[in-house]
Amino acid sequence: LSIQSEDTYKVLARGLRLAELKPVIGQVRKMIEAGYEEMRKDPAEIKKSIAMLVKSVRAYEIGKDRLVLSGEYAMPQIVRTLMDPKIEPLLRERLIMVLPKMGKPAVLPLSVALQCKQPHLQEIFSEALGRIQYPHAGPRLREFLERKNLLKPVRSAAALALVSCVGRAALKKSVAELFYDMAEKFYYQRESLRPDERSTMANVWYWQDDVGLVYKAVPRQIFCDVYAMRMSRLALKHDPTFYPAVSLWLA
Repeated sequence: LSIQSEDTYKVLARGLRLAELKPVIGQVRKMIEAGYEEMRKDPAEIKKSIAMLVKSVRAYEIGKDRLVLSGEYAMPQIVRTLMDPKIEPLLRERLIMVLPKMGKPAVLPLSVALQCKQPHLQEIFSEALGRIQYPHAGPRLREFLERKNLLKPVRSAAALALVSCVGRAALKKSVAELFYDMAEKFYYQRESLRPDERSTMANVWYWQDDVGLVYKAVPRQIFCDVYAMRMSRLALKHDPTFYPAVSLWLA
């Protein structure tokens, strides 16, 4: 119940004003965080939720809601399932429907997943990012558009997604500039980029061709710093003369 309520932490914060409640509230918060994390990341439960998408209408809704609740932890299995050449057509269709509903937690993993080799998946991930419309997908989409020999539908989907996420001006900005802009936002810990406060850890996402999406968990308190350094490094990778990124990378 605490997970489903958006007011849980507000209520706990009010309780912290009473000195006699501080120890109890501290214990309650730790219990909530531990339970929330375990439930979200359970691979067996995520697998069941994916399987539910091709059953009844009711089962689809339940499975979808559970995947949304699992958030970014569901993304590796969702992506691996979509990578399977033997995937059932109906399941593929349902997963494509679910992707945009994953919202903000899916943006960083989906952005990294653009590194996949399969054009149909590149198009699916681009379209999902475009529908989610979070700006921090911008640098990866702009980077993706620099690739040579992209299929026309894929390039079109990525360009539309970039405009949806960042605006038409992003099409004329350099990859380095977009990565640097995002590095600054992470450095100053913009609220929209902060990790879920209900978790003690936050995930840094990577792509491996033979596996798909993988993540490394870091303490929540350093998550934005890690991504600020990462985005600065990527800015310099694309333009070694983009000197503003140097100071931010070393900050």
